[in-house]
Amino acid sequence: MAARRPPELNSGILSDTVIRHFPFENVNQTSVLQLVSYEDRNYYFVGTLEGQSTTDEFIFKISNTRACLDLIDGQNAVMNHLKKRGIPCTYPLASRQREYSIVVSSSDLQFTTDISEFTFCVRVFPYIQGNLLNSVKVTEQLLRCVGRFVGTMDKAIEGFAHPAIEACLNGWDLRNFPDAKKYLYAVDDLNKIAMVTKVFEYFSEHIEPMIPSLRHRIIHGDCNEQNILLCGVQEGPYEVSGILDFGDCVYSCLVFNLAILLTYIMLLMVDDDPLQYAAPVIQAYQEVLPLETCELQLLYYCVLVRICLSVLIGVHSYIQDPSNNIYQLCTQKCGWKLLKILLDTPKEEVDRLWCKEDHHITNVLHQ
Repeated sequence: MAARRPPELNSGILSDTVIRHFPFENVNQTSVLQLVSYEDRNYYFVGTLEGQSTTDEFIFKISNTRACLDLIDGQNAVMNHLKKRGIPCTYPLASRQREYSIVVSSSDLQFTTDISEFTFCVRVFPYIQGNLLNSVKVTEQLLRCVGRFVGTMDKAIEGFAHPAIEACLNGWDLRNFPDAKKYLYAVDDLNKIAMVTKVFEYFSEHIEPMIPSLRHRIIHGDCNEQNILLCGVQEGPYEVSGILDFGDCVYSCLVFNLAILLTYIMLLMVDDDPLQYAAPVIQAYQEVLPLETCELQLLYYCVLVRICLSVLIGVHSYIQDPSNNIYQLCTQKCGWKLLKILLDTPKEEVDRLWCKEDHHITNVLHQ
């Protein structure tokens, strides 16, 4: 069954739900603000926890109908694991029942549409202060900061396991890229179809045969410009204050997480020679968690795959739900442009550019 996005929630019901299930004394209903999201509903609010004398800021999340409680429990476990290891990230608050996720019915939320037969998982997260990556000036220091952070996060999660995440089949997982062929119907431009077809061929030839030999672990899976928060003055230096949204957390190839990060960094800078912005990210990541030879050799192809997934799933989702077009179509124009730039640039040239300041890595890429 396809995911159904929850209907919008009014501030009064949100307040009642939060206070009933979580240890809050009050919620300021006038503070409630719906945030941009893909399949879920996320709301900002200000409230006071029991036993506290001051208000704080929080996020209330209603997961989509496809969300499995076991998988959500796994996401909660990942966030708590990272938090315990000092990685700044979003994390769920415990409910009055000391659970991190609460299942509520449509009637509890007073949904009256045809979605009434579903139940929904709700969670509350502390609000993390910071500027989104897409709202600050991109500098080499910022790029290195973000690359180092993601490398540190990936290293901290090594050895962590959760059966629900390991069993999850996620359409955003790069391993499942061939399944995205079903979304080609939504692309009405023959040149774009030709570009995506080329990437499907690259996947079959270069990535798919290597998957069994690549390092695997649980990865965040969506290190994009709207999920990374930074603190610092406008001109830097910046530090990462947190990473958001573990909804696409998946057990997959380690190198995919870096490839996803590179994709969104370059999408941000697509009008300014985007390929040059990947090198500082790669170098900083490797200072914390060095990539293996085969992983380095696949980075170029993995980025191509992520771009294709983004544009294909985005346009398909828009056709299914045109009301969420701001989020679903946000990478369309930039995505197709970056895809063409990468496909028009020989892989060897991209490898040299991405690793130009590290001769050892350049040599490894061309062994």
